[in-house]
Amino acid sequence: MIITLSERPGRCRWCDCSDQVGCVLGCRWINARHTLCSACEALDRLVRTREGRVALAEIVQSEAALTLS
Repeated sequence: MIITLSERPGRCRWCDCSDQVGCVLGCRWINARHTLCSACEALDRLVRTREGRVALAEIVQSEAALTLS
């Protein structure tokens, strides 16, 4: 699986929230370029390690299997 992220200042690279439309539970910018919100910080940190990417792939596979059954 390949994940392509868009780095647009004022939009979160993961959930695409913005200053105008934030996350449902609320969030704030955690970097100076305003490309990562606090709600997506854990996911961003997770994909930066091999172990995190493996864990994320396993979650995606198990969710896909549930959807198909």
